[in-house]
Amino acid sequence: MIYTKCKNDERLMNYRFLFFLSNKVFFKSFLKITRVAIIILIFGLLLEKSLFADISLNADMSARMGILDRSGDWVPAYRNTKGSIDGNFSVFLKANKDLKNGYSASFNCVTAAATANGAYAAFVPSALPTTNRWSAYFAGQENFPNNQGGFASYAATVGDNVMGAFCNDEVYGTIATPYGRLHVGVIMNPLRMLYDMTTVDPIWGNQRGYYQNSDIRGNSLQYANNWGPMTFKFQLSTSSDASDSKLKQGGRVYTGLLAYDFGNGRLLGGGAMYANAHFPGNKLAQAYATKEIHSAFGLTGKTPWGPVNLAFTFMSGTNDPENFSLVGVNGTKHEEKFTDTTIKATYNISSWSLEMYGTYEKTAIDSPWSWNGGFTVQDGSIYNGQRFDKLDTRMVNLDFWAMYHLWTDATPFLRLNTISKKFTAEDLGGWQSKIRSTKFETGFLLHF
Repeated sequence: MIYTKCKNDERLMNYRFLFFLSNKVFFKSFLKITRVAIIILIFGLLLEKSLFADISLNADMSARMGILDRSGDWVPAYRNTKGSIDGNFSVFLKANKDLKNGYSASFNCVTAAATANGAYAAFVPSALPTTNRWSAYFAGQENFPNNQGGFASYAATVGDNVMGAFCNDEVYGTIATPYGRLHVGVIMNPLRMLYDMTTVDPIWGNQRGYYQNSDIRGNSLQYANNWGPMTFKFQLSTSSDASDSKLKQGGRVYTGLLAYDFGNGRLLGGGAMYANAHFPGNKLAQAYATKEIHSAFGLTGKTPWGPVNLAFTFMSGTNDPENFSLVGVNGTKHEEKFTDTTIKATYNISSWSLEMYGTYEKTAIDSPWSWNGGFTVQDGSIYNGQRFDKLDTRMVNLDFWAMYHLWTDATPFLRLNTISKKFTAEDLGGWQSKIRSTKFETGFLLHF
């Protein structure tokens, strides 16, 4: 490249910069680092005391190693025992500006990542006794951040390649007033609070009912308020994809949550969600041609009982896409039903904290082959390769924790987690499959 001589050195520098910027290699790199540069800029702004008076940064982490064992009717190559080293983290950044007279503005960023979690790590699609042509989800694939190899974020099934490595779980702004709080951004669906308030485990890994029913990531507007012991949240999530055409419909999710804290460790809450939308992965989008109706509701509560603290969460959901309503080969339409019941018991003695979780899950899925869905047996039995439409599953998950509070915010633990699951083909007479996975873990829980 030959530059035209310029009397003005400043203009010459501008020309050089434009040439440098036009270089394709640089431009690609520029796109990749833009997000990081923006985050650095935000940090710089937040550190200016004149802008924000209060900045908080907290983190939860776990580091653990364990042994996973599979037994039962897994795909033959996966009937094995293996060791693993795993971990996860959640980072919470909040910057708040007091606007006086009961008003404030804040920025919230949640970053999360996890490797395989407990016995759920066994449930990879290629190991399950049945598979679905659409997605492993229909055959029982668990919450994706907990069954992917490597370090995968909550925002992506294969690492941080979708939303970036920072603020990948939630990022939103808040205006707080004496009349409530208004949140705008990418916000967790309020139904996750039904687990977080009562039955969430120490590494945030057991909100399965939420992730199967109502984990929707989209641009959201949420109103929240507290009236004494009562908490209320209402959230509207929308699809804001500019590529959506007039042939698509819906793209809206409505969620409400109400909880009452009675004090002394007693709480009761409930919530419901209605969605007229499509969820490719767990991202909100509009549905093609006709509506896709998703609905979910749940209840939660906790109370002390002598020296033991008890809690429960129940969640149920239905997926009934209208554009799959044509009659299938078995005379029924595509439909999914899901229920999850989780109980929790904790007991503290001296420096020890003992926790037990039990979950019973039931799914009923009709995925017709006539709509390019359908299931195929892959367990190596005499039914191997046969096809069917209607799958029923029952799962029991037992999870035991023993945590010793050795140091402040650093807790070594022992964990035993076992999951048993039964698959039944309702329209393939005689086929059932039972699998079990068990994992023993030890490690540290850290809080910063």
